[in-house]
Order: sequence, then structure tokens, then C-alpha cells
Amino acid sequence: MFLKWKNLDKNITLASWVLIVFIVNNACLCLSNFEWGWFLVVLIGGLVLVRLGEYGLGFIFRKELVPVVIIVLMIPLLFFFPIVNRCIVPVIPGLRIRYQLLIVVLVCMMIIYGVYLLDKHYSLDRYIKNITLFAKRAMQILVILLAAKGVKDYYTVELPFLQRQTLVPSFSKTKDSCNIFLLVLDERPSEKTLKKYFEYSDPLGDKLSEYGFTVYPHAVSKYTSTYLSLTSLLNYGINTGHTNYFLNISKINDPEWVNDLKNNGYGFEEYSIFDINHTAMKNDKKAKLFSRRNFAFQLFNNTFLWNWLLFRLKTFDEYNQRGICFLKEKLIQSTILRRQLVYTHLLIPHAPYTKDSIGNYKYIDNNFNYLINNTKLQIPYLDYIKYCNKVVTELYESIKNDTTNLYIITSDHGARFNFMEEEDKKNTFTAIKWPKQIPIDSIKSHPVNCIQDIPGLINQLIFRVKKKD
Repeated sequence: MFLKWKNLDKNITLASWVLIVFIVNNACLCLSNFEWGWFLVVLIGGLVLVRLGEYGLGFIFRKELVPVVIIVLMIPLLFFFPIVNRCIVPVIPGLRIRYQLLIVVLVCMMIIYGVYLLDKHYSLDRYIKNITLFAKRAMQILVILLAAKGVKDYYTVELPFLQRQTLVPSFSKTKDSCNIFLLVLDERPSEKTLKKYFEYSDPLGDKLSEYGFTVYPHAVSKYTSTYLSLTSLLNYGINTGHTNYFLNISKINDPEWVNDLKNNGYGFEEYSIFDINHTAMKNDKKAKLFSRRNFAFQLFNNTFLWNWLLFRLKTFDEYNQRGICFLKEKLIQSTILRRQLVYTHLLIPHAPYTKDSIGNYKYIDNNFNYLINNTKLQIPYLDYIKYCNKVVTELYESIKNDTTNLYIITSDHGARFNFMEEEDKKNTFTAIKWPKQIPIDSIKSHPVNCIQDIPGLINQLIFRVKKKD
């Protein structure tokens, strides 16, 4: 018989389902994006672990030590931000893999530890054998179902991306046209959001207006997720939906807008957490937080405690400082660059808040309190907002007299604190300095109400591409 249910004890718990769904789900994430190598690694690795588990941990360790061993092995996975922020979310492909892993670990640890300590009549060895036997049988069914769903998602989500506009610039390829500088400030809220929740009057918009920027106070993002928001933005505002993580990453790393510009004579440079056209590796190998080419990196990045402490409190700031230097250099070169799209993504004012208002580095010991405590959040968060403003104003002061290039400053989404209303989390800070060839009347008659509309608006105003109905 295919499933020998009689071999299973009746005390099969939630841990069985969580364990098998995690292994199969991540295998199907690879399969649905045709990453066959990693699919085999995850699936075969999972089967090997299941087989080893059938012999029971009691075979290796003294039974009295097993709960201790389990807890010690799981401690490196306990970093608090994803726990608090994600533990109530189901295990779905839209979540980052390390969040899924964390949920699985916590549930399994609690169940195994609880069963062993509270039910002395149910041995740990017998418990683990039942879990792993059930997992092995369930995998044979679930891998077929989830793989089919993954492949279905790939093709059904792929279709909307094919409905795209073609860039036909009014300039010849030999004639100079404006450079495009796109700066994304991760999680930068709008002025009205800061006023509503923190009673803070944000001066950044007024300062940028002095530099010739048009500020769009009502601009929002379609999504509150970084990779969904920017996938949509760089692919002409397409509705991505909460679908396969790797599919969205494949789209953001090969975006239609960037490809259209490159096909029409533009160069492309980036410093970002993505790997658009495989350019991030040229600037900073550590910058690639989102990648479809490196499954292992997604599985283990920010997972272990030592790596979390290093990355969250040190490497975040180092990444930002390198990005600031990158953009500063490109802005200085703005008068000599020709037909370039320069994309910079700074993790400011995204937590952790490692700078005070004037830019001095500080160790933050309450990064997690902001999820539930507005009072403890306010001072370090507003200091970081002020630091963000300082960085932006200093960077763009050098180009305040430039009227030939296009400068875009926006955020992927707004602040996402738990005490905020859901719609307010989509409010972004957005400002654009249009080149002088764009009439003022055209700028006023084309407001930016959604950041995902920016590439299409640029095509329409600068490259004279007619907007499709």
C-alpha cells in the first residue's frame, strides 16, 4: 500500500506538517523557477534528513540530553525581528525563506521539547520516528501537488509581464539626452505620515524644492514589500501579486524598463540590494540581499545569531556608506555622463537606526521595541530620519543648478510599524527634478500618485512614448 497509515501512531502533531511543508515548499520554489540543481539539493537533502531521523536522536545522544541538544542547535536561529513580524504569517512562497525556516524551527522546537518533557510516557525516540515516517509518506504526495502549483504560478504570473510597452525615444542614438538618476530610500515615509504618527514636520521636501525638485506629497506604492514594489516599478507598474518569491526576483533582476533603455542606447549602473542585469556583483558582493541565483544565500543569510548581529548592526551601515559614496561619485560625474541610468538603493531610514541626527555611529539596543512601543521608537527613529535628510540634501546640493538631467528620489514603501494603519504604510516620499526640456505645464498636468507609474511617465514626457489605453 502506498501509504501505510497503520504504521503511524495516533499522536501525529503539527510538527509533522510544518516539517514536510517547509522542505517541499522550498524545493518547489526552486522547481517553479527551473532551478533544477537546488531543487534536487533541497529534496534529496530533506529525504536524507528524514531517513536519519527515523533512527531517532536518542541513538546518538543520551535521551536526557536530547532536549538540550535541540535547544542549543536552534538558538542561533532566534533573531527577534522576523519572529515578531512574521510568526503569524502562513508559510507561503511570498515569504523570504529564512522567515519560513525560523517559523518551522520555533514550532518544531516547542512541540518536540514540550512532548518530551510533559509526556514522559511518549518517548522522544518514538516521537521523532513517527514524525519522520509521516513526513516521508506525505512528501510523496505533497511534492507532486506543490510542484504542479509552482509551475502553474510560473506561467500564469508570467503572462501579464508580456503585456508591455516598447520604448521609442524621440532622440537619435547619437544625440545626447538626459541621464537618469534613481535613488530609492528604503522605507522612507511621506511628510504626512511623519506628521500624523510622530508630530514631526519634515523639511526635506522644502529643501529639495529649492534645488528644483517637484515634490509629490500624495505618491503611494502599490505594495508594502520591497521586492514586490520595485518589481512592479521597474516593470512599468505591472501588478505582481503575492506570488512566487523567486519569480518576482527574476523579474526585478531582468526588468523591462531597464532593458528598454539599454536597447535604446542607455548604459546602466547600480548599487542596490538586487542584482539587476548582474551588475551588483561588480560593486559589492555583500549588497545582494535579494537574489534568485543563490538559493543557499537566501536560505542561510541573516539566519545565524552571529551573522545577524554582524549584518544588522554593522554591515547595514557599511552598505549604506558605500552606496552614498557610489551615488556621490555619479552625481559629480553627471555633467560628463552620457545616456546613463544610475540606480542607487540605500537602506535608510530602514532599521536598524545606527546613526544619530548628525551621522555619528551608535549602537542601538532597542531595535525591536519599535514593533510595539511608539515611545521608545520616536527618538532613534526621528534621529535617523534627520540623518537621512542630511544625506540627501548634501548629495543633491552638488546638482542644484543642473537642468539637463533627470533626478528621481523615492521610496519602495512607507514606514511599516505595527501601530500604523495599513494604507499609511504605502505612503512614500517622492520628488523628481525634471530636465528643462519638459514644460512646466506638462509636469503639473502629470502628477505622480503612484511610484510604479514613474517609468511610464518618463517614457511619455521625455521619450515621447504614447501612453497605452
